Amino acid sequence: MKFEIDPENADLFDGRANGSLHILLAPVADTNSRDAVEMRLDFHCVEWEALFVGVLDVPTSDWVGLSREGQRVKFRQALPEYPMLGEIWDVYEDAAFLPEEVPQLRSECLQVRTETTNAEAVRAPRKLIYACDEAIKRGFCLLLSGD
Repeated sequence: MKFEIDPENADLFDGRANGSLHILLAPVADTNSRDAVEMRLDFHCVEWEALFVGVLDVPTSDWVGLSREGQRVKFRQALPEYPMLGEIWDVYEDAAFLPEEVPQLRSECLQVRTETTNAEAVRAPRKLIYACDEAIKRGFCLLLSGD
């Protein structure tokens, strides 16, 4: 499977970095699927922080002393109006969106994108919207794989 990168979105393909979620598409919700295709598009930690902490005001400082499960629950509770984005609670944890969930994730990203002008915070939903569009075209799952 090959991805055509249009010039309008070429800036989203900004390489790899530690603490990033690698974006993949697959016919099944499994990052280890041999049919999973890496888009070579990463959702970086700085973008995650700009979006979730800077724009959506997720209080990650409340996580001190909580178990991983406790952190996940707290994160989701902070985003009741964005249940799909609430699945992306940590850059070191995988998240999977089934084909029927991808349009809702896209819709949430479109809404959040209008709430900020911060360049890093805008970049995060742009990447996810682009990935959602590619998943929707193919009827695939959208997978975010923590490194």
